[in-house]
Amino acid sequence: MGGSSCWIIFTGGVSLIDGSTLRMPSYKIFASDGTPMEMHPRPVDIPVKRPVGESYSGKDSQLDAAVAELLKQIGSRTKSTAGVP
Repeated sequence: MGGSSCWIIFTGGVSLIDGSTLRMPSYKIFASDGTPMEMHPRPVDIPVKRPVGESYSGKDSQLDAAVAELLKQIGSRTKSTAGVP
């Protein structure tokens, strides 16, 4: 659900003497085929456009799309197994 993301970075940080923080990448994430995930995003099953500011409205387009898809899958499964004990 949603949109693809190019950035999968895990960083660690250290506080410097002047109070600032230095953060550096610490892990590289790979897909099951060995492809690095950074700049090679995994495609989404169902693309969902999320409007800017949506999180402030109490609406969640990604969750709504996920629930609709699951209900559709449950409905088709129920119809295909109707009459089976």
